Amino acid sequence: SYQDEKLYKLHGITEYMRIREYIKSAPSIKAFTVVVLAGFSCSGKSTTAKKLVDRYGFDLMEQYIIYHDISSSKGYKRTRYWLADIGNENFVSEITVETVRRIQNLSRSKGVVIDASYGHRMHAILNSTLPNAQVIIIVVTTSKEERVQRMKGRMGSSIEEAETELAFRDKFLSDVGLQDIMDKAEFKVENKGSIEAVISEIDQILDKYRIRSLEHR
Repeated sequence: SYQDEKLYKLHGITEYMRIREYIKSAPSIKAFTVVVLAGFSCSGKSTTAKKLVDRYGFDLMEQYIIYHDISSSKGYKRTRYWLADIGNENFVSEITVETVRRIQNLSRSKGVVIDASYGHRMHAILNSTLPNAQVIIIVVTTSKEERVQRMKGRMGSSIEEAETELAFRDKFLSDVGLQDIMDKAEFKVENKGSIEAVISEIDQILDKYRIRSLEHR
């Protein structure tokens, strides 16, 4: 099939076979919504994701928790040490397969918000392992200056240190193809500092799919 061919080209034969075996053994899941928030670090994805969880009753898949759990279980003190050992492609494959496993273990889920996108490999796995899901990609952006200030506050560091950390994260996300996902995404929301305004725009996007917030059901 087209999805099989796409997975093979993206992953190579060994990883492709592992993913296909996982798909065969995974439990089926009824149709539901998966909202993927795509964007670079410190653009407001995590805050937006938590607001959507409260507003729509969705479950939250926090990628930083998932990759921290995996790297810790493998004995790494920092996730980037694990990333350096296995490479970008295997990193994305492992955390996406684990994300799907956690989604499939949910019971009576109204939908899921994933607070990060890791490029084409991630979306190929999502679409192959969750064939009945409505996957909606929403890009969240903000200015570079705002991102640096947020990283500075998060780290409690200098501007220079914040810029260095963002550069490291941006390179990884660029290498796995995030920018291409963002360029091709149908829905894009600019975060100008008001999360309420961001949520209002996402409400309008989800309304196109007849997805209503809890207060409007």
